[in-house]
Order: sequence, then structure tokens, then C-alpha cells
Amino acid sequence: MNHTKILIVEDEWITAADLKSLLDARGYEVTGVTPTGEEAIVLADKTKPDVILMDIRLKGKIDGYEAAQVIKGQQNLNPAIIFLSAFSAPNLSSLGGKNSFLPKPISGESLMNLIESMLQSD
Repeated sequence: MNHTKILIVEDEWITAADLKSLLDARGYEVTGVTPTGEEAIVLADKTKPDVILMDIRLKGKIDGYEAAQVIKGQQNLNPAIIFLSAFSAPNLSSLGGKNSFLPKPISGESLMNLIESMLQSD
């Protein structure tokens, strides 16, 4: 059984549900699903995920990039973050740690390969 914990931060419920289904089928532990950056910060602190799938455009007052900056600044928390967006890739150099970008629409195989490569780089 895979003990990798993944948090999904996605404002489109159908995309979030598809991601959760895909991850569940592959044996990952989905620690939460949220459409807001604010809740992502709380869930990340509470569940300590290994990987966060983070949409850039979110509901709420902060976007995925801002939420990632706060999460990366939390003590004892340094998850790999995979940004998901149909728009342009963010500048990830200022975040520090392991970060990547995957354009939407998301290929399940590309996502699985990216998650595995980020986990192996530890």
C-alpha cells in the first residue's frame, strides 16, 4: 500500500473528483480536497501532505501561488507542489523546495509520472 499523502486544491469540483478518483485507484492517500487557498493552508498544516496538487486560480481571496508561499513558510512542512493550470506556468523559482507545473487538461499518466519523479528526488 502506498503511504504517500496528497492534498488536492482545485476549484472545479469535477476536476477535483477526477483527480481524487485517479489517486485513490493508484493507492495514494488523499488527505483532503478544497477549492480555496485559505483552506489549503489549514489542511496542509493539519494533514502534512507529501504532495499538493494546486490549481493556480482558486475560489476565495488568495490564489494557488500565494497559498503555496504560505504553506512553504510553515514550520515542519515542505511538500512537493504540482501546480495545475490551463493558463501559463507560474514562476516557481522563488518558492524553494520541489515544485513543478502540469498544464490542463491533465493526462493521468503524466501526473502519475510527475508525482513519482518528485517523490524519488528526495
